Amino acid sequence: MRELEPQPISIHGQPAWTFDRLPAVGSPAPEFRLADPEFRDWSLADFAGRNKILNVVPSLDMPVCRQSARKFNDALVAR
Repeated sequence: MRELEPQPISIHGQPAWTFDRLPAVGSPAPEFRLADPEFRDWSLADFAGRNKILNVVPSLDMPVCRQSARKFNDALVAR
């Protein structure tokens, strides 16, 4: 089993840690489970056979994450 690498982040001004490395751009996505705003669970398998673009941020309550998500969405709309 590979060792997880802690990375420092801040949530609401409080120090926190996230673990592991981010996958390289273009690499296969690791299996995941996420909840949408209606708290439905989604996994990578739910999107089988479709192109996927993942934009994951720790919290949209954080200004830099909110700005990043907005910029990402604007770029998709502009395409």
